[in-house]
Amino acid sequence: MTLEECTATTPDLTTSQTDALWTSGNRGVLVQRNSFTVANMDPTGHSDCIQSYADIRVIYRGNRLIHPNGGENNHGFIVSDVQAGGTVYFYNNVVIMGSRPGAATGKPEIAILRELLTVGHTGTVKVWNNTIYGGLSGYDTYSTAGPMPPDEFKNNIIYALPVSIAPYCLDSGNLNRPSHTDYNNVFAFTGRLTIFGNGAGIGAARSTTSRSSGRAYFEIQLGMVMTSDMTMVGIANASERLNVFTKASKNSIAWKWGSGDISPCGDPASTCRVEAAAADVVAFALDLDKRRFWIRNLTTGSRWNADACTEQNPATDEGGYPFGILAPGPYFIMIWVGSAGDYIVLNPGRSAFVGAVPLGYSAWGAASTLNPADIGGAATLVAPVARINGVGYVDWAQWRSLGYDRHGVNANPMFIDAAAEDFRLSRHSPAAAAGMPLPFVTTDYAGNPRARKRRYDIGAYATPI
Repeated sequence: MTLEECTATTPDLTTSQTDALWTSGNRGVLVQRNSFTVANMDPTGHSDCIQSYADIRVIYRGNRLIHPNGGENNHGFIVSDVQAGGTVYFYNNVVIMGSRPGAATGKPEIAILRELLTVGHTGTVKVWNNTIYGGLSGYDTYSTAGPMPPDEFKNNIIYALPVSIAPYCLDSGNLNRPSHTDYNNVFAFTGRLTIFGNGAGIGAARSTTSRSSGRAYFEIQLGMVMTSDMTMVGIANASERLNVFTKASKNSIAWKWGSGDISPCGDPASTCRVEAAAADVVAFALDLDKRRFWIRNLTTGSRWNADACTEQNPATDEGGYPFGILAPGPYFIMIWVGSAGDYIVLNPGRSAFVGAVPLGYSAWGAASTLNPADIGGAATLVAPVARINGVGYVDWAQWRSLGYDRHGVNANPMFIDAAAEDFRLSRHSPAAAAGMPLPFVTTDYAGNPRARKRRYDIGAYATPI
């Protein structure tokens, strides 16, 4: 049976589980050149572009799988429990996950999820020459029934956006043959604006730019993994310590994501609460002349300083929490992370804001970045390549030391125009001629022949020769 050149779409919100395609127990099925868009954000069930369960031999190639809105517990391609002796092939596909960085609604989903849930289902999966853009993670393995079968993950591009956890997530049980994950182009885009927790204890970073006066505005997006109540955002002067922080001192004011408490100069106020959850976007407005500040959760649509008894609005100069006793500036944006796994994306105006900048306010500073020379404690600005259950985040060198991607590439793949969803490679892409020849993969996503006299291009597209 062949399913080809079909289109499937879903509503944006429905309690039904809306898989575009479900296959189960099949042998000899070819699924190619289809376009599946799953827009459903309802968290009742998981909605997937393709779900393969207990298949024996199915080939998925040249498909375009899209999640434009984000959601919860959704996937681009989920493959579970391939039957013993069987093989599922997934190659030359483009997987575009939603939840662009800074989006106020929706959460990113896993692009490709591989599950082993049933004892005895030891068939393998060959994931080759795909282009994966965005998502909670690019490739995620989950096993409850023993070691993962010797699958292959080769010649793929994983382009992780700032809100992604990591390109790879090995949730339970590593792939038991690291050498079978190789020749991939892995890139985690952060724009140097993301701070990650990395180990035990509290770590912090401050912005490179400061403000001493005027009215300033910035936004942050919480990561998808948030566990520590000591992970906070605020402003501080240069005297604030980077490696030790509890609540706030006379040198800083802070907002705690877990409890929603706002701590001006070390004294949490019971009426100062702005609650948020993982992946929420939160706005900060500060009048540095009148020494007052406002905070608002843009994802939930809460009011400014949500739990205050009176109406508060920075645009009309109403309310605002005072920080008159805060030590003199200049003031920097300060981010504290209290746990390995927590991470926060900062937008001081470098890209478009989710919310409207209040009247009379301006962006903190378009050139502002988190300063890699101004890091304290267990924090890092280096985007992780993988998150391994029981190990934590690992960078590229650590990932390779474990045996993964020994011949891989850790660099921007240089798409023609990712914003326009044109994922062809430029001629100077590091993914060009960096892969390995693979059986069955004789053409690319567009039907062009793969080069026969040189190494394959990584990703779904072959570059022009």
